[in-house]
Amino acid sequence: MKKLLMLLIVIFSISMNAQTSVGVALFHDLGGSGLSAFEINSEFGLADGQYTISPSLDYYMGLSDEYEAGELLPSSLIGINVDAHYNLGDFESVNYYPLVGIRYQMGSLNYPGNAYLGLKAQKVKFNNFGFSLGGGLTYSLSGNLKIIGEVKYLIIKDYGGLGILTGLIINIGE
Repeated sequence: MKKLLMLLIVIFSISMNAQTSVGVALFHDLGGSGLSAFEINSEFGLADGQYTISPSLDYYMGLSDEYEAGELLPSSLIGINVDAHYNLGDFESVNYYPLVGIRYQMGSLNYPGNAYLGLKAQKVKFNNFGFSLGGGLTYSLSGNLKIIGEVKYLIIKDYGGLGILTGLIINIGE
């Protein structure tokens, strides 16, 4: 965890001279879990603006401590992402980009007990590393405000899959 935090600090430090944006978004898993996350994200333009680094933090909502229909849902789940975008250009206020990234996911599961088998309920913590692949677009509403939309596939153990993200980004520096 300390190494990941240091990586994020280095990325933020290197990128502070570039165009910087921050935003909020909602991520919804279109796969079997149907989980949704509130995301805080940022973007740092590199070099000539063709490349962008986008770190983000996902906090999953609507989780339960309950065992539902034979499926264990996490009681807590947080994702940390660092995506790289290759900006294809600005076409009438719309910018398209493919993305690739790394993801660190941590959370916990509450396993139910079973008195008949003599099993006690227990909380198990987990963490996984994975990747993200996808694409997105931003639409400029004004000079400093953009709408963002992404479709990405999270390649990670347990809670990965295809998802869609929508949100707002505000430019805070150049």
